[in-house]
Amino acid sequence: MREPARARRGSPCSIGSSSGPDRAARCFKPGNSRAIVARPGSSSFLTVTRLQKVEFRRHVNVRRVRERTASRPKPTRVVAAAFDYAPGSHVAPHRHDRHQLVYGTHGVMCVRTGHAAWIVPPNRALWVPAGVQHEIRAIGAVRMRTLYSSARLGALLPPGDACALVTVAPLLQALIAGLIDVQTEGRRRTRERHIVALILDEVRALSTMPLCLPWPGASRLRPVCEALGAEPGSDLTSAEWAARFGFSSRTLERDFLRSFGMTFGRWRQQLRLLSALERLSLGEPVTRVALDLGYASPSAFSAMFRRALGTTPSAYFR
Repeated sequence: MREPARARRGSPCSIGSSSGPDRAARCFKPGNSRAIVARPGSSSFLTVTRLQKVEFRRHVNVRRVRERTASRPKPTRVVAAAFDYAPGSHVAPHRHDRHQLVYGTHGVMCVRTGHAAWIVPPNRALWVPAGVQHEIRAIGAVRMRTLYSSARLGALLPPGDACALVTVAPLLQALIAGLIDVQTEGRRRTRERHIVALILDEVRALSTMPLCLPWPGASRLRPVCEALGAEPGSDLTSAEWAARFGFSSRTLERDFLRSFGMTFGRWRQQLRLLSALERLSLGEPVTRVALDLGYASPSAFSAMFRRALGTTPSAYFR
């Protein structure tokens, strides 16, 4: 039996005797774009048909794998970093492409955005969404251990670009430290994946705290708030503050409600609370802080502190 003619390299070929295009079957060899023509019913035609089936199955399988890969959610990438700051250090306004959890194992930080300010002690952290410009001031020596994430971490965190102060449990504190150690070594990928999975579980259950001092943008309230910030213990009334800046008490109250969603008195209480946290973190006595901030007695200050934060001033930083 005569063997079919071999294909010449680089051009179409006929297997067996050619019989015209009406009786020919055309296919493509896997990984090759050269056409092959074979007579139907011949052994060569059967071989070509099998090649067609193999090529078709391979194409379908590749497409299914690509579809599954495209529909599969990408794993959340979490990176930990360690920064140490001397007392009074200032990190200039900046933003990140990834979400950040600003947390410090030692020392207190004041974090400010264009719209608000927060005091962040060691047992708290601040969630800063990607793209939000912020600056950090170290109150005393600070050891910051922060997380950067490619995706939002917690369902309880506020949506959009809103920052939030959260409580950091001891387990999450240990996991952050462990992730820094593992990523610094650059090895033990399996252990890193396990730690990241535990961090994601912990962060999803974070509870937020309503401890935020809203700050005005370019409005007539800005000089008022700056003056109050310089004198948080002042006992001037809202009418006296309004008169100092040339408008009525009603206008001042209306502007505070419209801009911050709170009254002048409530905003001043938040200001005093953040000022107290900053001074207490430096070790100042509770009595001195309470009297300097305009409270009649340390007990009145402690009652306000407990209502706002659920604990006493002496226990907050433990």
